[in-house]
Amino acid sequence: SISELFRQSSGLTIADPIKLVCDLYKVFQKATGSKETLDDFYFWGEMLIADFDDADKNMADTKALFSNLKDLIERVAGKEVNKRTIESFIKSGALEEGQKEALSQFFHNFSIDQVTELKQRFISLWDVLGDIYTEYKTLLESQSVAYEGMLYRQVIEQLDVETLPYNKYIFVGFNVLNKVEHTLFKKLNEAGKALFYWDYDTFYLNKIPHEAGEFIRRNLRDFPSELPVSCFNNLSQPKDITFIESPTENGQVRYLPQWIRENLTPEEKETAVVLCNEALLQPVLHSLPDNVKHINITMGFPLSQTPAYSFVNALMELHTSGYNPNNGRYLFAEVISVLKH
Repeated sequence: SISELFRQSSGLTIADPIKLVCDLYKVFQKATGSKETLDDFYFWGEMLIADFDDADKNMADTKALFSNLKDLIERVAGKEVNKRTIESFIKSGALEEGQKEALSQFFHNFSIDQVTELKQRFISLWDVLGDIYTEYKTLLESQSVAYEGMLYRQVIEQLDVETLPYNKYIFVGFNVLNKVEHTLFKKLNEAGKALFYWDYDTFYLNKIPHEAGEFIRRNLRDFPSELPVSCFNNLSQPKDITFIESPTENGQVRYLPQWIRENLTPEEKETAVVLCNEALLQPVLHSLPDNVKHINITMGFPLSQTPAYSFVNALMELHTSGYNPNNGRYLFAEVISVLKH
């Protein structure tokens, strides 16, 4: 994965998520003098680390990013901050389109005119956010650990493509690239060490505007594909679609074996069963006919629907609601539930 590639190129290791929050809590307390408990801080800590991660993966100028937004607008607008000056600042040429949209959404929900206690805490945190970010990264680096974005940024800022261990790097199936990944691709491409295989279809690639094609168009422009466009014209081809009515989801599963017997291709890999409800995975697996020899499952399955979960649940019920501490005996129904599992 792209994450493994970055980790191989760094002397830092990704720290455990709990450790990351606990270390941030120490820095937060020192910077703010807050008496907030770790329990209360934990949720905020995860959000802050996610923000730091985004900032680093997109190689943001963090000194500018974490400066007080209110002061920034006052400097640009040269007047007291209110809704109108914020709107005029957003519409000015000082921001890119993505930044304009983000600020518009932010101030739609965050009114400077009405400062509640929570908003006041937020503003006071914003004032020291840059210091927290810098001190936090220094603390982590002294322990040779990092969060993912910090590691990514360190690698790309120190990267010398000539020292990389392989002559060619082949990138397959990417879509939305952050700034760090884009920079890596660019450096390897310019050094003649990269090949790119994108996954897309001309149906949505050539539709403008179309969200699905936006990033692929950019990727193909910056990093041309090794395959011709003719390989990606599938959605526009004629299709044979049959609708079978079913009153229940179990009815769908009952019909599946018949459909597979009639439609399974000799290669097998050309046949896919797509489930809209992951709870159907178990009945589908039990319904597959004998002519299916190879199965590749590419979906998650909830632990709560596994036999292991129901067994542990039955054991817990036996020792809680199924136990009478007055006579030291267990209830019949809960015992049978465990023995018959």
